[in-house]
Amino acid sequence: MLNEDGKTWAYNLQSRIYVLGRYETPTGGCDGIRTQEDIYAGIRKLAKLGSVVFEGFLISGMYAAYRELEAELKPTHHWIWCCLDTPIETCIEQTIKRRQAKGNFKTFNPTHLADKFKGVVTTREGLETEGRDVRTLSHQHALSSLLEWFGEQEESTT
Repeated sequence: MLNEDGKTWAYNLQSRIYVLGRYETPTGGCDGIRTQEDIYAGIRKLAKLGSVVFEGFLISGMYAAYRELEAELKPTHHWIWCCLDTPIETCIEQTIKRRQAKGNFKTFNPTHLADKFKGVVTTREGLETEGRDVRTLSHQHALSSLLEWFGEQEESTT
């Protein structure tokens, strides 16, 4: 889905399932969207069309505001908080690969990434304690898991 500037801002994944964000750059998903208000506006716009999938590492640091958005959309949408089961080692490997793809071959210090990873785990624990619908999403089978949650099957590409 293109915005008025002709840039991708979302994808129609399948049927009435939409994904917010861009994935043409190393910083994908909602992490590439400028402001939190732009993320909220995108979620609201897509929610009028169907189900919305959005993600980003940075969201875990601002989840209180997303709980408010969850409450706003609750009359028409069921909110699932999902966490990828990607091991920290894989996150580090992927970060190094993305950096190298951009020409950055400096030694990578994973301390900041490890701290963010711990923050995501802590966020998940807090959401579970609050009784929210928190699920684990397989990083190896993400699409099929998401479609199962939405009660759909993968569309044939032939």
